[in-house]
Amino acid sequence: MPSPGALPGILDVALGYLAANVLAIPIDFILFGLTLLGVALIHRHTFLVSVTGVAAIALHKILFTGFKTGPGLAGFLSHLGHEWVILINLLCLLLRSTPFPFLDFWLPNLNCFSCFLRS
Repeated sequence: MPSPGALPGILDVALGYLAANVLAIPIDFILFGLTLLGVALIHRHTFLVSVTGVAAIALHKILFTGFKTGPGLAGFLSHLGHEWVILINLLCLLLRSTPFPFLDFWLPNLNCFSCFLRS
């Protein structure tokens, strides 16, 4: 039996586990699945749904689970330093499929633009 002084530590561990997992499924996966479901069901608002999903996942990882590069905002910014090319390519694909006619004027060759980002 744990000592009375160890109980807050056990509760912190338990709450940390619940903040990161639901029934042994990481919340990141659940949020990503909900984002995909939202894109499929609300396909007229793909950009808004996907940006909301990315923001929810990033906020959850910043506040609760952290990144491979470190915890908190510093870990998030370091992670963006590694993944920015992939995120820009995904953004270009997403914007190309949105019903914004002004994008054709400003970014007529959006598919070619993403090719230049590979380094």
